[in-house]
Amino acid sequence: MIEYLTGLDYILTNGTPRWGEKPDKVISVFGYQMKFDFKDGFPLLTTRDMTGNWKGIIRKELLWIMSGSTSSREAEEKFGLKLWNRWAEESRKKIGTPEGELGPVYGHQLRHWHGQTDQLTEVLDMLKRTPETRRAMITLWDPEDVEIGGVKKVNVANCITNLHFERINYKTQNGSYEPKLDMIMTLRSADLPAGTPIDIAVWGLFQMLFAKELNIPPGTLTVDIHDGQIYEMQIEKVKELLKREPLSRGTVTISDSPSGTIYDHRPEDFVLHNYQHLEPMLIPTAD
Repeated sequence: MIEYLTGLDYILTNGTPRWGEKPDKVISVFGYQMKFDFKDGFPLLTTRDMTGNWKGIIRKELLWIMSGSTSSREAEEKFGLKLWNRWAEESRKKIGTPEGELGPVYGHQLRHWHGQTDQLTEVLDMLKRTPETRRAMITLWDPEDVEIGGVKKVNVANCITNLHFERINYKTQNGSYEPKLDMIMTLRSADLPAGTPIDIAVWGLFQMLFAKELNIPPGTLTVDIHDGQIYEMQIEKVKELLKREPLSRGTVTISDSPSGTIYDHRPEDFVLHNYQHLEPMLIPTAD
């Protein structure tokens, strides 16, 4: 994905050094945008092999979040997702959440925002009811569930904060228009080398699911990054990655769920086709 590589190069070239809450030094920029058109294929990185992430994380994490769960135990037991176990243990040690619990993270905000609103259902119904709406926005950020008065409610705050959907008419070659579903994803914080490729794929699938429910194809995924970082220990890997030429993107098909709705999909419903990739690359992550 040349759009992603261009973003990496921009931060590497223009980023300035800073330190956050983690002890690891980063270079970062504040404000950057990438766009991925689904006509060019599904936005899964090709310059390093993401097959393991597709099988072990991307589909499973999305379904866990959509279930409304915030339990790493449920993530593993129901969806086979082990990624969040470490963060749940850190959360228990640092802010005292119950064992296996992460606090009001993605699943809570999506299905129980402010303790009461199922945003998945409300926004999907809004798009069906009012196709031209500009109000179809999901917010995954509630200040009261993050940090108030210096007291943290979550140890790992959501990196993705907003999802904005809009039905856009794309002009065809014959001059007519075809409606597609666009989505803007806002990241307050983005670890470009390690986490961002997974985030793009996870929420790209979410966009596809909404489009499927609306019986229109997905259009463009816009990734609006606030703080984009490259950690110091990732720089050499980034330089190596930037030397690689991206390949043509594969595609994804989504089968109907058992109920025929968005609510009970299984990992096997998502199939990746014609995925070309270069050799694997292990990207270090910050503790």
